Amino acid sequence: HQHEQFFCLCQRTLLPDLPYTLPSLCKPFSQHLPTRWHFIGRDVHSFCGVFSQVVYFCFMVQDYDLSQLDAIAKSLVAVFEHKIVLLKGDLGAGKTTLVKAIVKQLGSNEEVSSPTFGIVNEISVANASAFHLDLYRIENETELQEFGFEEYLHSGDYCFIEWPEIAMALITQPHHTITLKHINDSARNISFI
Repeated sequence: HQHEQFFCLCQRTLLPDLPYTLPSLCKPFSQHLPTRWHFIGRDVHSFCGVFSQVVYFCFMVQDYDLSQLDAIAKSLVAVFEHKIVLLKGDLGAGKTTLVKAIVKQLGSNEEVSSPTFGIVNEISVANASAFHLDLYRIENETELQEFGFEEYLHSGDYCFIEWPEIAMALITQPHHTITLKHINDSARNISFI
């Protein structure tokens, strides 16, 4: 079951503030995982105790059928620690479809469509806003600045960003990354960190 695992990886770091911690991210994630997802690394506490400064990266990999999309979205929402979520994957991998399922779990009743031509869609979610950004047609940082990309990042609202690669130099806040891979017409592979 190599595609149905939940990993907790340790890495030594010099960062003074730890953006990811085992208590705040790994444990809640493991509590919400379906039974076919597994927590790996039972000796992680003793191993990491050797280091004075450690960041814990929690990483999930899962193959899923499209009929399970709502359950996947619910599990993701349960463990979001950050409101900036990057979505990576080839055309047709299901990024916009996943965003639809996620904002539904966040309390939205709105129809979500790809914002490719408008770049940004604003979505109402449970007395707040979420922004769905599609950077596919953005060619450089100047274009990002022209439509106020950084203002969305600093809004304090959820930002779901498709095709974020062009903007990585500007995304300095803690964030999650979701990567989707096409398996066949009815199945996808998802990784989350």
